[in-house]
Amino acid sequence: MEEQICDAIKDDEFLKFEYGGHQREIKPFIVLRSQEGKISVGGVQVGGTSESGSMPFWRTFNLEAINSVEVTEGPNSVHGSDKIMPDTEDMYNPTDDRYEEVICAKDGFEL
Repeated sequence: MEEQICDAIKDDEFLKFEYGGHQREIKPFIVLRSQEGKISVGGVQVGGTSESGSMPFWRTFNLEAINSVEVTEGPNSVHGSDKIMPDTEDMYNPTDDRYEEVICAKDGFEL
């Protein structure tokens, strides 16, 4: 799954998956390893549902909790890629000390 997500980042594609009982659609930007060794994908959720807030919004998802990943050309909702506000990407915090290693990332996203 990690390689599939990294390919989606490189190819500027979207991901659709189930997480926490909700369907999610995200624009992935970075895959990180935490200090505890857990791998997460960070990106902007642009579709699907979430209990933790409105979209589009920067979110981080633990790969162990992701089910049924598929790569898509974009979300089937009003939150299309043209709706991702530039400041939404700025919600990524490169100084977040929970993460120790970047596995792959869109240009400009690093620790």
